[in-house]
Amino acid sequence: SRKAHAPLFARFRLRALHTAQPNFRAWTSRAAAAEPACGRRCGGFWRFRGHSSIDGAMATTLDRTPSSHRRNAIDGVWCFERQFDGQEKRPPVRLVLFDWDETLTLSTFLPADQDLRNRIGWCQWAEFITLHNFETPFVKTPGETRVDKLKAFLSKLRDVDGGPNRTLAILTRNNQGVIACLNLLMMAGLDDNFEAIWCMANVPSVPQGVYRHRDGKWLTFSPPLATVYDHKADVLHAICRDPSAWLPQLAAGAGARPPLLEGLRPEEVVLVDDVRTNFQSHGPDKLKVPRYCKVARYDCYYRDMGFKADMGGIGARSDLDYETLADFVRQPWQYKGAHKILCTDISPACASDDKPRVDLVVLDFDETLTLYTWMPPEEQFAREIGFAAEEEWREHYVSYNFHSPYVDGDRVAKLSRMLEELAAGDEPEEDGRRVPRTLAVLARNESGAVAILNLLLLAGLAQHFAAIWTLGTEKGFPDGVYRVGSTWRTFDLPKEAVAPGADG
Repeated sequence: SRKAHAPLFARFRLRALHTAQPNFRAWTSRAAAAEPACGRRCGGFWRFRGHSSIDGAMATTLDRTPSSHRRNAIDGVWCFERQFDGQEKRPPVRLVLFDWDETLTLSTFLPADQDLRNRIGWCQWAEFITLHNFETPFVKTPGETRVDKLKAFLSKLRDVDGGPNRTLAILTRNNQGVIACLNLLMMAGLDDNFEAIWCMANVPSVPQGVYRHRDGKWLTFSPPLATVYDHKADVLHAICRDPSAWLPQLAAGAGARPPLLEGLRPEEVVLVDDVRTNFQSHGPDKLKVPRYCKVARYDCYYRDMGFKADMGGIGARSDLDYETLADFVRQPWQYKGAHKILCTDISPACASDDKPRVDLVVLDFDETLTLYTWMPPEEQFAREIGFAAEEEWREHYVSYNFHSPYVDGDRVAKLSRMLEELAAGDEPEEDGRRVPRTLAVLARNESGAVAILNLLLLAGLAQHFAAIWTLGTEKGFPDGVYRVGSTWRTFDLPKEAVAPGADG
């Protein structure tokens, strides 16, 4: 029962904080006696019917390929270079791997025709299918479509001044197979930019690889996916160990395109993907992708198909994506990532000598206090304060929500010490005593405030907080809890905080 996100919720949190500022008591209790203390659901297979009179063609039914991961993010691409041995030498990018669904496509919608999945060159309703898979209704440029922009962008990525061209390929888990993806590329006129497509999904009677021969013809083959751990980071490292096994055209006599990739190293590869978990393997070798680009995900009302969750696509929401990603591939050393938090003061007081004291610290919950949020399935967990999961599962939920396998030591104990130190304050008054701070949680979580509180109680962290507020809470679940002494009580958030304003 994974919690759900929605895009651009930061502005709702800002509204909530500003609403709370003049009337903090309303956010910590519905009663005047309150004393601020110190201290779900994965989508299935979506089917839509589209209607079009393009070229007089009869409308066809398009099936949406189900996404393997639910995650919403910001509206632009994020590019990172991890630390690796030899990073100071600035090795160039020689291979760019693209995901397919929600990366090259906004989402993948396919007709039911089986020939599309089995026969290279299948082409029906090309304009209609290209429109729904590739074109964006959110960014409009007179005289230029998203397909036009993708063509120019991919060509720019491939061409390298004064050296061999970069190789572009596609690594996907699309459950309809590589031939379906290739046919969509061909209908959009984008296939000439790529040298191979590999599909990690094992589709019956469909090969897992296609490659471009020296004469420009696309041929099927069997890449050695069965010998590699089932994760994109592991596949990337396998490609570097033996490029010719994944690009048959590199074999002797197969032609000069793509450029030779002997000695290819993982840090010379960029993976572009909309699923963040694809950048670090959970396999036995814990392999990582040194250079990667995370494509934004978002929910939207899409054309005549209604509300659709987890859409994506490079450039689907901003033309800046093309420029950012091209610059990253050209000079990835300018995008070094750091595993640390970033703190910023943007208040007007930061530029003056007046340094106001911090009296309230508000923390998000999902992926901030937790690594990732899993909730027990019992509905009482979201309704009853103090309801605990079955005893044999309690440590399971604490471990998976709060403990880190990447850093030595007990993360829960470290969190508790940090929260205690934050609540104690660090600005002494005239008598030398420290001024305590109030800590609260403000999260967007559909399970609500009681569910978050119960997880904190299981971990022994709840005593550090004065209140928990949740936005986007499902009807019937409390969206606010506050603490008086050691007792927690529920309350309803002020209506102006939970209702979107005119700006959406």
